[in-house]
Amino acid sequence: MPQSLPRLCLALLAITLPARADGESLYTQTIRPLFAQKCLSCHGDKPEKIKGDFDMRTRDGVLAGGESGDPAVVPGHPERSTLLRAITWTDPDLEMPPKENDRLTAAEVDAVKKWIEAGAPMPEPRADQAELAAGEWTSADASGRVRIGTREAETGDWSRRGYESASVWAFRTPERQEPPASGHPIDAFLNAALKTAGLEPAPKADDAVLRRRIAYDLTGLPPAPEDQALSPDELVGKLLASPHYGERMAQHWLDVTRYADSNGFSKDEIRHDAHLYRSYVIRSFNEDKPYDRFVREQIAGDELGLAGQEALAFLWMGPWEMTNMTSDAVARQNWLDDAVNTVGVTFLGQELRCAKCHDHKFDPIPIRDYYSMQAVFASTLHHRKAGSFEIRSAKPDPIRILKGGALESPGDEVRPGVLSAFAMSSEHPVPDAAKGRRAALANWIADPAHPLTARVMANRIWQWHFGRGLVDSPNVFGVAGSRPSHPELLDWLAVRFIEDGWSVKKMQRLILSSDAYRRAATHPDPGRLASEDPDGKWLATFRPRRLGAEEIRDSMLVVSGELNRKVGGPGFKAEINWEVAFQPRLAMGKLTPPWEPEPKRADRHRRSLYAMRIRNLGHPLMEVFNRPNTEMSCGRRDDTTVVTQAFTLFHSDFSRARALRLADRITKSTEPADRITVAFREVLRRSPETSELKACAKHLNEMSAHHRAHPPERDKLPTKVGLPDVEERTGRAKTTHFTLKGMAKYERDLQAWEVDAETRALAELCLVLFNSSEFLHVY
Repeated sequence: MPQSLPRLCLALLAITLPARADGESLYTQTIRPLFAQKCLSCHGDKPEKIKGDFDMRTRDGVLAGGESGDPAVVPGHPERSTLLRAITWTDPDLEMPPKENDRLTAAEVDAVKKWIEAGAPMPEPRADQAELAAGEWTSADASGRVRIGTREAETGDWSRRGYESASVWAFRTPERQEPPASGHPIDAFLNAALKTAGLEPAPKADDAVLRRRIAYDLTGLPPAPEDQALSPDELVGKLLASPHYGERMAQHWLDVTRYADSNGFSKDEIRHDAHLYRSYVIRSFNEDKPYDRFVREQIAGDELGLAGQEALAFLWMGPWEMTNMTSDAVARQNWLDDAVNTVGVTFLGQELRCAKCHDHKFDPIPIRDYYSMQAVFASTLHHRKAGSFEIRSAKPDPIRILKGGALESPGDEVRPGVLSAFAMSSEHPVPDAAKGRRAALANWIADPAHPLTARVMANRIWQWHFGRGLVDSPNVFGVAGSRPSHPELLDWLAVRFIEDGWSVKKMQRLILSSDAYRRAATHPDPGRLASEDPDGKWLATFRPRRLGAEEIRDSMLVVSGELNRKVGGPGFKAEINWEVAFQPRLAMGKLTPPWEPEPKRADRHRRSLYAMRIRNLGHPLMEVFNRPNTEMSCGRRDDTTVVTQAFTLFHSDFSRARALRLADRITKSTEPADRITVAFREVLRRSPETSELKACAKHLNEMSAHHRAHPPERDKLPTKVGLPDVEERTGRAKTTHFTLKGMAKYERDLQAWEVDAETRALAELCLVLFNSSEFLHVY
């Protein structure tokens, strides 16, 4: 992990330069920190050594320019401003900053241009502005801006800047909201918004559609045949009690926490104990563990006497590497940075790393807050043991503010503490003693008075069932993130979540009982809906979604009758394309043995959640359907449609093996005349239409004849593989041979040459059904 990510944080400028921002706020929030980072080391930090006589400490100095005599900035006219020409590198004799690595990004240049267009204001701190205590807020002024007290800022006027009141909504404690009408409270809020938008809600979906929707949302699996007689409410109750419920919820949570079974980077060592964290998460959701306890256990389960290393593994889930080329200090700092940011993103919806190099550009988080949070973990040892890590408290190292985020530039020492913009933070002092720091942090986060914790989790739960949260940026609750589409509803949900004992299941039961969740995916007036609400913000209909990568794989195994439903335990080595499995992989410059999947079919056919996540080895089927990588927290998965998805589902060995197994099962148990109907019922849970039946029968007759005329060729699994390599000392090319020991006892899936032509033809039909939108989507 890099020591400094200024460009990552500044990249947010591309999406956060609001048209509403005036020149003064643009300067305070963006331009001044940019000048401090990129310019003032040569043009102001050392008044006695100002280069080129260009003093950027004051507006007069910036306007005057330097020794050339040309004004650097002409307010309102970026095209006449020498400064803009310098930072765009359009003049080879005037390129600033002079080093390529320090060159401003396009977003940064655009920010400077907008600032000049706005008159290039450089407001000085007002003498009449009183200093605010940490956590103290002013009332909104005439322009609708508030000031927020925090710890001391590094930038002189940062603490005096104002925030548009609506932009810091997430930093205010949720207020109890009264539903605007009787009936279901969720529908009361949503229907009021629909009425204001002039839209009517869609009618209720039929029960078969709802059963499929509920089953996938709560377990990630298709509804069982015996569940077809259950009402939606009965099915919700049954599935909330299913052991597979915890697996589905864990999949969401592990996306956020970046679960993997290996360290990543150049060594990518296996983490043999990582699966204990996965099992812990599954158990926690199945037991409906109160969320506030769930938070405490993962941050400070040891200090609070609540849980052991299986929960604390949360703190070392990110990528990690320690080699002879990495100093202990750098490795330690990398982990501290990762721990602070991970806690912020996961529980608070805050990318705290954006305050690593400077006071936060957009949110009320000074750099001193960031390193105070880091000091909380200074007493935590991230101790490495064979194939895994453990967390324990120890004598803390002093933590200093790192200028520019660089370990080589230490500044003031800081005490441990929590974010200071919240009034309730004063009630949670962090001790200086080694033990108890993480406990104090965990108790602060899990405090019902915390403005962010319940909101962030309630929003995640909502997203798990509606596809998108009420806040569309689940990992970013701040000025740079999205604002809630229904702020009163979000506050009501957050308060209700706490009042219900932080119960995730109670929240889900409430959401799934609403009319909004049970609406049809189509609207009686689609034209008006597309015109008035093209993004589906008002939830007049249910938003259809494609199944996730794991759901697709698991569903094919369910339908083929092969899914191993064992819950928990170590992961398995999944089957992947042989050409990918046998690609050369390097660890510290040396070839690693080729990937060999589990030899036993039953082990390979477990749920996808348990497939080992090796950071440097992809799973083609999973990746093409948008399973996220494990380097960064994923608040919401991408949802793309690309041609390689169809290629994968039609042509992968896995898909074809599931289709063949299903066809073989149908052939052995069903009369020929009924096979098409049974195939539809198994895959789509319905009977075929007359036209579908006719087309499929014609296809089966033609393909049966084709397969009788063209019997498949047998193939053999490889037992050895040679991979290209190089001599370490000479650099000469060579081939390194590996014996594939697992292949000697490998249990192959059913093969085409083991069944008759009619079964192979029926397998093609099953494969088509697996590729249908009806199978791949929840409506």
